[in-house]
Amino acid sequence: GFQIVLVELTARYHTPSGLHDLLTIETEVGEVKRATSRWHQTAHRGGELIASLDVKAAFTTLDGKPSRAPEGFAEAARSVV
Repeated sequence: GFQIVLVELTARYHTPSGLHDLLTIETEVGEVKRATSRWHQTAHRGGELIASLDVKAAFTTLDGKPSRAPEGFAEAARSVV
């Protein structure tokens, strides 16, 4: 019964991509605090870096009220390969 909502986003575009380009998005979880988390994402086309993003997100209940990060969330997110 939680959702992750975007709070802040910083994006840097390194080179353009097109509508039909196949991109690979890699996500790395940085820190997880009580109610927020930070993520770093990169988008690649083949071996070429297209964009890099730094994201701050907050945990909320399904009706939008701030909530603590679910038990074990940080460990589970870091273990995804």
